[in-house]
Amino acid sequence: MVMRNGDGHSMKMPAIILGLCVLGLCVLGLFLLKPLASQEPRRIVCESSPTQDLLPTLTAPMTGASPVWLVDGSATWPGDLVPIKTLWVLRRTSDSVRISGHRMDAPGTAKLRSGSETPSDVFFVANPSRDSVMRGGSPADAMQSFVFLPSHVFYPSPGCWLFTVHIAQQEFRIVRELKTKGLFDSTR
Repeated sequence: MVMRNGDGHSMKMPAIILGLCVLGLCVLGLFLLKPLASQEPRRIVCESSPTQDLLPTLTAPMTGASPVWLVDGSATWPGDLVPIKTLWVLRRTSDSVRISGHRMDAPGTAKLRSGSETPSDVFFVANPSRDSVMRGGSPADAMQSFVFLPSHVFYPSPGCWLFTVHIAQQEFRIVRELKTKGLFDSTR
């Protein structure tokens, strides 16, 4: 059956053109959306915080910037059940400190603990000046300028890790990359 408009002309050609336009838009939409659906997750470049050899007679090189650094001496992931001994070095303060860590390039939360305590999402020290460990052979000026807080950090996976350090109401960040032992790509 052919539809005719009021002048008696066939409506078949405009309907075909309209149908082809709709079909063309559908194909174009699928063409544009398919690459988006098949893309791999975006990988970030892990820009680690600077490493400084600020106290060479007391600690290994420290990652971070004033007023907070971490020292762990490890760039490789030992596994999710093995903690990495980590020393937090802060400019001397008696203000409370809260430290937490999460992965930037994938899901993951670091667990931290002091001594043999149960690991937690947050490492909390009420008064770092009081709880600072005495570093053997530390010069008096270093002990008056810095506090040293030992901990263990459990990383569930290798990758790019961000530690957020709250000292009183101020927030500081340390970024570090933890690689898989013996592999080039630490993001898998």
